[in-house]
Amino acid sequence: MWSKPWSEYEKQKVLELRQQGYSWSQIVEEFRKDPKCQNRSREAVRWCYRQYNQEKSAPISLSAKALEILKKKRTISVIEFADLLDVPPKRVFSVIYDLKNQGKNIEIENDRIIFLLPKKVLRLKKDI
Repeated sequence: MWSKPWSEYEKQKVLELRQQGYSWSQIVEEFRKDPKCQNRSREAVRWCYRQYNQEKSAPISLSAKALEILKKKRTISVIEFADLLDVPPKRVFSVIYDLKNQGKNIEIENDRIIFLLPKKVLRLKKDI
């Protein structure tokens, strides 16, 4: 099933709501409330934003962005994490795998991602 083409109104609304800090889920809800908008999935809204966003920001690695989010949140759902990273939920697992390979202490339980602080190593001073 193909969706209808994006109207200029819908494109503008996605850009404006995202710039106001709305999450992808919140934008989808706003579309459902607005009679001028088609019902769109999170992935469709994300695609529209990437296609029509006029801003070109400096690229930042996905792993670095993920790590910054995890440092702030500590525990986060896979869906929320995907929204913040601006990637599909399936891609989250490869990002987590990359971070684990870098030595980060991250666990996934059910649909939650848990960032654990590194264990502190106690060093004893030698008596001289």
